[in-house]
Amino acid sequence: MKNIRVFLVDDHYVVCEGIRRMLEQEEDLSVVEEAQSGEEALAKLQNTTADVVLLDVKMGGIDGIETLRQMKLSYPDLKVIMLTSYGDEYLSPSIEAGATGYLLKRANRAQMVEAIHEAVDGGAPLDPLVTPSLLYRLRNPSGHEGAKLSSRETQVLELVAAGLSNKEIASQLTVMQSTVKNHMTSILQKLDANDRTHAVTIALRKDWISNPIPIDHKAPRII
Repeated sequence: MKNIRVFLVDDHYVVCEGIRRMLEQEEDLSVVEEAQSGEEALAKLQNTTADVVLLDVKMGGIDGIETLRQMKLSYPDLKVIMLTSYGDEYLSPSIEAGATGYLLKRANRAQMVEAIHEAVDGGAPLDPLVTPSLLYRLRNPSGHEGAKLSSRETQVLELVAAGLSNKEIASQLTVMQSTVKNHMTSILQKLDANDRTHAVTIALRKDWISNPIPIDHKAPRII
């Protein structure tokens, strides 16, 4: 039975420890190296023979996406499965950067083991919870990643990021509350976001809005 060598990269030691213990229960899997940052992973990879890398998407320093890009530049055939707690938010940039697969950290042992085997066998393991989103984007290429917010929608979302309610935003912009609701509906559709918080997170990642600054709700309205 072939032994599959796995390299774990996550900035949370407890996560690495938990995954390692799960994988050690499999006769044909072994964890040959671990790293807690992108920089450490890139350095250790030079002296590590791994078949599959399980790479955390969000880390301090060099994040997972940039770490993936650099890994694929030096080791184009390396199998890299991205791990995330953020749903499908980083799915597209992960695929664009060369990820072999995409898995949520909530995955159980059977799902993680299956994903590793699928990657080694030439497949592209994808967490079933993000599959519907991927299919939607393929069927609607003009949506989500390509959709741009209008200047007013951007203004509304920045106020949402600053902690204002629809009523407070309406007051700030001197518009009807129903108008703000319509803008929010459009924003959620364009970004394929689940809710207001998700929309803010996506827009911040794309640099479509600036980092939120708490607003004095009693300040003069914006004209």
